[in-house]
Amino acid sequence: MKRSMIIALCTILCACTAPQSHVQEDLSGSQASADLTEETPETGTGKEFDAESYLLSLPKDPSERNDIVICSFSGIRHEDLWDSFFADAEAGKDASVTICNYTVEGDPIYTYLAFTYGQYTAVTDNSRDGFGIPEMVTATKRYMYDRQFEKEEEAAGGMRTYRYRYAFLTDQELDPDEDIETFLASDSEWVYLFGMSGPLD
Repeated sequence: MKRSMIIALCTILCACTAPQSHVQEDLSGSQASADLTEETPETGTGKEFDAESYLLSLPKDPSERNDIVICSFSGIRHEDLWDSFFADAEAGKDASVTICNYTVEGDPIYTYLAFTYGQYTAVTDNSRDGFGIPEMVTATKRYMYDRQFEKEEEAAGGMRTYRYRYAFLTDQELDPDEDIETFLASDSEWVYLFGMSGPLD
């Protein structure tokens, strides 16, 4: 009797003091995740994302990364990233994308754009502009428009077809039949995201 009570007591004590490996694994996993530096922003993760720090961490040459939509005089690189962002936002899903435009002198201007809670927030960093005043500009707007069209234009050797695509944010709802150039000239509060044009052939 005495022996069986001792064995039972030992069994209880061992169970209480045994390490709970699944709890330790979960905690260490959470800690490891917290220590990781995100290379690209993620939405919907529950983490607080610092867009300004992220933008400042980007390289002087955006071509070092393949997760940035790069808009230059030669066209748009990684345009599929923009298409995915646009499709997700149109479907009401949280999404984000990073865009790089260039100054006339060739300095990169980065914009981090996020769609969350049904609105668009753009944070633009011009700190790499050698002729500008370094600053971060944040704007939140209700609507985003992505316009594409083709146009016949006179060029050396005859007429050529040019493709145009540009995107911007605004708080004004745009009538589908409204002339886009007239709209942009009348709305001083719109936020430029990117623009490009180039021959199709």
